[in-house]
Amino acid sequence: MKVTAGMKSTTSLNILWDSGAQVTMITFKKAKELELTGVKTKITIVKIGGEKEIVDSRLYDVPVHDSEGAIEVFKAYGINQISTAIEASNTESLASLFQIEAAQVQRPHGEIDMLVGFEYAGFHPQREKSIDHLLLMSNKFGRCIGGSHNKIIEKTQLLLQEAQVTHAAVKLEDFYNAESLGVSCQP
Repeated sequence: MKVTAGMKSTTSLNILWDSGAQVTMITFKKAKELELTGVKTKITIVKIGGEKEIVDSRLYDVPVHDSEGAIEVFKAYGINQISTAIEASNTESLASLFQIEAAQVQRPHGEIDMLVGFEYAGFHPQREKSIDHLLLMSNKFGRCIGGSHNKIIEKTQLLLQEAQVTHAAVKLEDFYNAESLGVSCQP
């Protein structure tokens, strides 16, 4: 979702609403562009496989303008990069499925500037309409489309770095124990 942010200078911001993230992050590049100062801090990033990395960061107050012009301030940790660049995509055919103007759900392109975690669950987009697994969602910052549909042609290349897949023989019982994430129940 593309919105505007800033107090001293106003600029557009590509936001990813991530219900799987625990915290909100902004790129250092975008924080600098918005003339945010922030407070020095350290964050621990847990990677695939449980590997932890301690990173120098800053905690910023990020003013984001909603669709009515009101400002909501998000606390966001600075990070070098959130994603690879997103390719532009034509959303006209998807918008026509929901009978709305394509301008209301234009897909942003370029890097994700800010990832909003579920600590701001009340601001995350909610389902307005659905067609199979394609959702029209909205929040006070605008509308977006998510999910899958045969009219979606994905152009963005997904990069998976430093990941290794190992095939191992595992007993089915061990698999279910590992997948239960600490939940145990007796039938």
